[in-house]
Amino acid sequence: MLTTLGLTDISRVRVKASKNYMRSSDHLWIVVPITRCVSDSGVDSILCEFGDRFKGRLAMICTKIDDSMRSDSFKDQYPHATKRLDKIDKHLKEAQMEGSRREERDLANYRLKFMVNERSQDIANEIYQKKSEYFEEGDNGPVFFVSNEHYMWLKGYRDSGTGQDLAQLDAAMTGIPDLRGYALAIPAQDMWLTFMAHIQYNSTAFLKSTAIWAARINADHGSELNRIKKKSTKASPNISSVALHTDTHLGQ
Repeated sequence: MLTTLGLTDISRVRVKASKNYMRSSDHLWIVVPITRCVSDSGVDSILCEFGDRFKGRLAMICTKIDDSMRSDSFKDQYPHATKRLDKIDKHLKEAQMEGSRREERDLANYRLKFMVNERSQDIANEIYQKKSEYFEEGDNGPVFFVSNEHYMWLKGYRDSGTGQDLAQLDAAMTGIPDLRGYALAIPAQDMWLTFMAHIQYNSTAFLKSTAIWAARINADHGSELNRIKKKSTKASPNISSVALHTDTHLGQ
């Protein structure tokens, strides 16, 4: 996996290098902030040039899904969610007045989760409508919504200026587990086919050859095999005794 620049870089050399690498790749992931994933001209340029080539092997990863999550601006942008968000804000203010820190934190997390989920679903629908030629809901052209920042917070990494009382997305809402599962599934089929081919041909041929060899040796040199077996049995106690003596010596 390699991260490349987009096709709108000012350096033609870097753009050419990116295109050459894309042409030699098996899959293409377009990574862009959620606020630009629908309207970004760079995304349209990539889809126009490489969309058909990677049909069925294309994914879009929308990042920074928690950016600009404020109730007032969110209500203006998504009026259908106003009633539900007002109800959450009401309970949150009550918890703040009562001084219930745990309830306040839980409600703040729930409010963030609600807003992130609403926006992600709305953006996903817009992508599937406007870019339906390349993306369709499901495995063929999936769209993922991720928050690297919140995932790193869950792992214990926070910048020194980041407040510990900020609302926090849970692991599933960061989108990272789903994206990881998708990434692991890409080579899974080829790995399974390789594994099965090894079992069906290489391993089977080896076991058959070993069985033929053992049968022939047993028939022609049965007494010799028994002699080797007895010799190995006698050698085992001696090996254990030497190992014990060596350990004792080293301990002293």
